[in-house]
Amino acid sequence: MVQTTIMQTGLQTTGGRFEVAVASGAVLDLVRVSGSDTVSPADTTTNDRYAVGFISRLSYPVAGRGLVMVQGVLDGFVPNVGIPLGLTPNKRYILASNPGLIVAVDDTGNPNYPLPGQFLQYVGFGLTGTRLLVNISPVLMEIAP
Repeated sequence: MVQTTIMQTGLQTTGGRFEVAVASGAVLDLVRVSGSDTVSPADTTTNDRYAVGFISRLSYPVAGRGLVMVQGVLDGFVPNVGIPLGLTPNKRYILASNPGLIVAVDDTGNPNYPLPGQFLQYVGFGLTGTRLLVNISPVLMEIAP
């Protein structure tokens, strides 16, 4: 694997969260900075679409803006295509190839698992079936072809 360290600049956080314009996405989506003061769903396709946090609240303080959590405990995860059985306690999670989703690091058979030539980024640890300890790594690892 090729390792790349990303430098996250300009993110001013308060209590592990920051307010930003949300171009697209839903609560609990993993997002990237997609423009000036704007986020969109992150994915593994290229090394410039890395995750910076999870949308924790939409329409805050007004429509079109939201809160993004960069560290802390985020609750409310339910089974979806990335995590079909919900979260697993003490399991590590990574950014999925499907924009905005996460997948367990050992779930290599999941169709949303990053493909060879894409990038792996650790984003957190399962605490319960619905709670994730957000711990987004600033390091991307390219998956060997």
